[in-house]
Amino acid sequence: LEALEAQLVEAQRRAEAAEVQAACLAQSQAPATEEKAAAGGSTPPWKAATQGGSSEASFVAALRRRRLVAEGQLPDEVREGVKQLSESLCAAVERLANDLYESECHFLYEIIQNAEDAHARARPKEAREPRLSLRLGPPSPAFPHGFFLSENNEAGFTERDVTALCDISASSKKKPMPGAEGGSIGCKGIGFKSVFTVSDRAHVLSKGFTFVFDVAGPLGKLGYVTPTWLGEAELAKLPPEVREAHHSGRTVLFLPLRASGLAAAIGQEMDELAGPGRASLLFLRSYSAGTSL
Repeated sequence: LEALEAQLVEAQRRAEAAEVQAACLAQSQAPATEEKAAAGGSTPPWKAATQGGSSEASFVAALRRRRLVAEGQLPDEVREGVKQLSESLCAAVERLANDLYESECHFLYEIIQNAEDAHARARPKEAREPRLSLRLGPPSPAFPHGFFLSENNEAGFTERDVTALCDISASSKKKPMPGAEGGSIGCKGIGFKSVFTVSDRAHVLSKGFTFVFDVAGPLGKLGYVTPTWLGEAELAKLPPEVREAHHSGRTVLFLPLRASGLAAAIGQEMDELAGPGRASLLFLRSYSAGTSL
């Protein structure tokens, strides 16, 4: 695993260097492209992506531009080179995640740990009791293998948190915020990627942020690290309980399961997690016996 992690770090370093170089080139070309677009009465693609949207949507669009390198605004040879580097990075992510997480249910522990870390970083001692709910949904025409849903009452995602999800080695869990109790547990940015052992589309809804990491769509493996914004039309297609949880102010992770049999395995692991004396939950500081699991 050490050799694979070293390859991952190098792949990310090269991809980020290429992204910076390409972004500089795109910026130098922007005035001419913008002038041409204005003359033709059209809007440049990088502006059309965010016009009329929220600041959260604009931030996600900026992350996409960083990963996808201005989506067509660069010379073909530059864009292709960055694409290859990004694909190498994502292939390394996939291999590392598969090697690290032998159990398809390991993502449950990552969700619990991430929820604990979020509360430890952001909530002062006098804050209300943290709560986390994990549940499974039945199969339906839209989600033939059912789905997994987690929701918790953390303070909500910041731009820093979203950026950390899009990176590999980075993690916003490293530093507690002022007024928080102690530090956080674990700093492995790869942890979130464990959700892809059970789903090809990881939906995240938190405060004003609504996006999906989609590895089954047009982006392919780039979907591991590239968010796609979820607008009102896409949100309306989600199960009612998902939308209700988000509207109630909770942070939501929605995972349509990608294969039959996963729901049974996850359900069994959830039953064990909720059982008395579960040793694997002893690291949790904030969650009490009244917490939903």
